[in-house]
Amino acid sequence: MSLEPKAKIHTEITAGNMNFLDPQSLLDKLGIKEGMAVADFGCGAGHFAILIARKVGAQGAVYAIDIQKGPIESVRSRAKLYGLTQVQAIRGDLEREKGSTLPEKLVDIVFCTSVLFQVKDKGAIIREAKRVLKKKGKLVIIEWRAEAPWGPQTKARLSREDFVTLAEKEGFVLEKEFAAGSHHYGLVFGI
Repeated sequence: MSLEPKAKIHTEITAGNMNFLDPQSLLDKLGIKEGMAVADFGCGAGHFAILIARKVGAQGAVYAIDIQKGPIESVRSRAKLYGLTQVQAIRGDLEREKGSTLPEKLVDIVFCTSVLFQVKDKGAIIREAKRVLKKKGKLVIIEWRAEAPWGPQTKARLSREDFVTLAEKEGFVLEKEFAAGSHHYGLVFGI
């Protein structure tokens, strides 16, 4: 079965003329394989969820979770447009206990990009990731650098060091760092 879309998938997120985050390049670094189950926490309009779905293939699963109704509808529409039946768009509050609505130990990877600066209880999202990850699962974080010249308010950002401390407090172990563009850092944690 071909997963070729009816329209080309836009694979770069840009700001003005500056290309600062290339989702396809980032996903290529993360070892996402066909048949995996991946949760995209705070999926927004689904830029990453759609590309992840193509990587995991028809035998895999992508759980695109966001608190806002509009982005969830966007993900559903895009998945339908591209024929990606393995994408499930879920409206959930990741700061609440079991807020993803996913069963325990369901996914191989929890992918969380540019989300933590938006929430008060960052630890709640990390705990929810731990709950839904399979044994030997991975938590992938892409977040705004504290020193990036633009982006969300600086006081809302969590430095790489502070995030590592938070994740370790919740039982995660930093396994890998990767280049995530000039304005973001990328971290992979195991449990």
